[in-house]
Amino acid sequence: MVRYQGVSDMDTLRAFLTWKRKAFMFKTIICAVVITVSAFSLSTSALGQSALGPANGFNVFVFGNMTVSGGEAEGAVAVGGNLTMNNSYNTTIKSGTLATLTGLTKTDNTLGTLNNISAYVGNNLSASSNNINGGGSVYVRNTESGSLNFNGGAGKLYTGSPAVYPTGYNYAVDPSVFSKQQTFSEAQTAQLASLAPTITSGQNYAGVTFVDQNEYDIDITKPAGSITYVSVTGAFLSSLQNPRIEIKGLSDTSTLVINVTGSSVTNTAFSLLNDAHSNHYANVLWNFASATTIDIANHSFEGSILAPYAAVDQNQLLEGNLVANSLTGHGYEEHFVTDDAQFTGTLPNSLSVPEPTVSYLAVSMVASGLTLVLRRSRCADMASK
Repeated sequence: MVRYQGVSDMDTLRAFLTWKRKAFMFKTIICAVVITVSAFSLSTSALGQSALGPANGFNVFVFGNMTVSGGEAEGAVAVGGNLTMNNSYNTTIKSGTLATLTGLTKTDNTLGTLNNISAYVGNNLSASSNNINGGGSVYVRNTESGSLNFNGGAGKLYTGSPAVYPTGYNYAVDPSVFSKQQTFSEAQTAQLASLAPTITSGQNYAGVTFVDQNEYDIDITKPAGSITYVSVTGAFLSSLQNPRIEIKGLSDTSTLVINVTGSSVTNTAFSLLNDAHSNHYANVLWNFASATTIDIANHSFEGSILAPYAAVDQNQLLEGNLVANSLTGHGYEEHFVTDDAQFTGTLPNSLSVPEPTVSYLAVSMVASGLTLVLRRSRCADMASK
């Protein structure tokens, strides 16, 4: 009589062996899931990170479309939708402003870096004899029409149709760059908006003191390395007529975050002055957590803008980074180097750029080999029981 682990009846034995096989398969699947999750959780960011995420390296980063008529960007631009450049709009006109993206999946499943980006476009590009400076390259996911002039180095055009890919890649643009940045920016704008003002003695708003018809003051007395939060309404900004908002006591290593409430904001006419450095806006961030429209009108806008839901209409100079849903420009400039415009401030670090998708798993599993060995060992023990 055949006996196996105490089972003697043949029908019962067959049923028992079938159950063991299914149980083994189930445990194997569970182990595979455990291995995958373990590798994923230990993997590094697909995009790299700074205070504003990868967008920090771009003068302009929008998730939708960007249409500009004349003007220029001192730094690089990233556009999730279509980029239309009319009337000789130029990019990366200042040296040292080419952008970098890291953690991009290459054809051999390793992670690569693109470090000479002048424009990175998630759909189509329409050009009109635009200058691409500094040796930068232009990356377009689909098609490019019109003409581009590459100046100052070995800049090239990479497109999806016709397929002209960077060496080692099987695409011109990775669309997950935009989805990951958008997820990060939406979480970041909500986090900053939820933080209470750290100056509460202002006469009009939390931290903003009315001096006279020509001046409002933000007086910062916190130590170097700190973050100061101020809160104002969009209606307040829209109502200002030619005064200045003067920042007092903001050190090089401190950061000022101005949270602006409201769905619509028009920069009718006000200027921002940093008393310590005059035109120095690198550590000033305007956070528009709920704005859907922002009109930069009648006066330049000093300081970087985080507005992931907003359509921005630019009719004046922008001094700093712009992170928005879309941009329409009317012949004005975006500064990145002039007046120390690129954002270099410090923000809460509890957020991280979303982890790589499954396509990054192979590299992640190599990086977490010890975890995989331990997991496999446990799975082998479990499956043998």
